[in-house]
Amino acid sequence: MKLSCNVIRDLLPLYRDGVCADETRTLVEEHLAGCASCRAELAALDAPLAQMAEEQREVRALDGVAKTWRRGKLRAFLKGCAVTALLCAVLLGLFAVLVGWHGAVPYDLSEMRVYDRCVLPDGRIAYRLDYPGDRYMEYRFEEGGNGEVYKIPCHSVTGLGEMDNRDWQNGDWHIYDWEEENVARVRDGAQTTTAYYWGEGDDAVLIWQQGMDLPRATDAQLVEIAAARFGMTDTRRSPAAKAAAAAGVAVTDYPTPDELQDYIPYYLDANYPGWRTE
Repeated sequence: MKLSCNVIRDLLPLYRDGVCADETRTLVEEHLAGCASCRAELAALDAPLAQMAEEQREVRALDGVAKTWRRGKLRAFLKGCAVTALLCAVLLGLFAVLVGWHGAVPYDLSEMRVYDRCVLPDGRIAYRLDYPGDRYMEYRFEEGGNGEVYKIPCHSVTGLGEMDNRDWQNGDWHIYDWEEENVARVRDGAQTTTAYYWGEGDDAVLIWQQGMDLPRATDAQLVEIAAARFGMTDTRRSPAAKAAAAAGVAVTDYPTPDELQDYIPYYLDANYPGWRTE
């Protein structure tokens, strides 16, 4: 039986999907063998499937690219976070070094020279110090097992720190008040100081120890120490200043070294009777 092209075209979807009867399949194939137009119609039905398959392949390929890009972006983000964290750690470390490390490196004290040790009228120990290194210092203190105290100078890399513990010159006078220190130690239940050193270990330089026989400070030394504002002078309202002024010695609130040279005898007579004559 010969079927028209219109009937065959209605059957082509069933034929393509393989859901038609065997007799119908035979009729469609007989018609397609002699009809180029219907063969073209069948090919047109298959084209969307091929196109859809191609599109799906493209979508899968693009999805793979997107996944790869997202993974790469995540790795880049994690690397960026790691680099940022490392940079922050380095910067914080540098900040800690600049601010906190300045007092962490002890000096080599093998060339330190201590001289002009003497006793002040109030019992404090005065001494002068030379060291050819950096004039900026920080100090830390350690204690020995028998009452020794070690004052350890450290490098001040940045010049930061407590102003009272830095910026000194060779030949400057230093003062050690061992009596006041021991008062505080007794109050706190600690052992009294038996010796005072600069430095630590084998390079430690002895400044003072119990029983050390030190000379009394001379008037010239007292002038130098007083000029350094170590509490050796009184104002012109003190009895010593009034006595000096009555003798024609100029006394000011902040005496110059020349004024101090003339003023020191009156200061000692008023505050430490017999100091200059003993």
